[in-house]
Amino acid sequence: MSEPRVKMADIKIRLLERIGDLVKYLAKGGKFKGDYYLALNPRRHDKHIGSFWVKVAKGQGQGAWKDGATGDSGDIVDLCGYCLRHKNRQETYAWALAWTGLDRNVDPKELEHRRKDRDRDEAAIDAKAEAELRKSRKRAFAWWLRAQPLRGTIGEVYIREGRGLVGLDWNNPLHRLGALRFLPEADHTDEDGVVTTWPIILAAMCDGAGKVGAVHRTFIMPDGSDKAPVKPPRKIWPKFSGYSIRIGRGAGGLTPEERCRRGEKLPLVLTEGWDDSVANLISLPDFMHWAAGTQGNMAEIPLLPCISELILCRDNDWTKDQAVRGFEKVKRVLGSRIKAAGLEIPVKVAGAFVGKDSNDQYRGA
Repeated sequence: MSEPRVKMADIKIRLLERIGDLVKYLAKGGKFKGDYYLALNPRRHDKHIGSFWVKVAKGQGQGAWKDGATGDSGDIVDLCGYCLRHKNRQETYAWALAWTGLDRNVDPKELEHRRKDRDRDEAAIDAKAEAELRKSRKRAFAWWLRAQPLRGTIGEVYIREGRGLVGLDWNNPLHRLGALRFLPEADHTDEDGVVTTWPIILAAMCDGAGKVGAVHRTFIMPDGSDKAPVKPPRKIWPKFSGYSIRIGRGAGGLTPEERCRRGEKLPLVLTEGWDDSVANLISLPDFMHWAAGTQGNMAEIPLLPCISELILCRDNDWTKDQAVRGFEKVKRVLGSRIKAAGLEIPVKVAGAFVGKDSNDQYRGA
């Protein structure tokens, strides 16, 4: 009778049970921060901790990892193969089998009990995490509602002077920037835990139904002359994958939901930062304009039927290999999503003729 083969799913459970030790072994010198382990990517010449992370907290997505600079991502097994430069899944299987201490004589009943126990624990953790996320989304929306309209505040000064967007016309209904608001004071916590207080521009991030569920914060100088000297100067809370900042509605001033109900379509210009989106809005007010907040999230924006074509704005400073690969992945993912949804949305790429992005081009930098 042949010995029972240990399934990869069982090895994965054991890897996740020891995820703290595992991530320190695979990516040495990192640090645990909240639900995540942050480290330098061992596969490239990574100088700064931040873009390469692994979710170590229990629950949905435990073991998931990503390098925001390269777009590389996967589960806990993929992480092992990636960091150790394995040639195939079989090599990773053999290594993980040895590292976990599992062998082919393990009792299948023991593994089955482990699977059931873990499934039960994960279901409870996921339900709690989902409830907490719903509460966080409500708090984010309430936070945005409490902020002031942008016009007449230091936030408006930042847009005009800090970002040089002098062509914004508040009397033009298409320029009103309803997604952006202002708070005179908000705490910023840096990577070392130091807390400082600054004015912020608060941007509403909406899901595909137009519901606000996250906020993007830009910390600015008290006189609005520039971003605040903090790292990072921009933060998003809570989870925002698939959420976007709706800067401009386009011709007619309809919401995307109203436009979809009427069967009308417009081009959508998509940027990473909202300041670039405002620059594009000034130049092309009849198009829809959204900002994704991050390069990776550009691939996850809602694909609504009212989009006639999707114009991706590519920053000219995306010249490093990992950034280029990340942008190419954005295009691939969007193409796959459009095809899977049965939509006919051409995807085009636009780059600034001057400077690094749309904001620079507008200012003639």
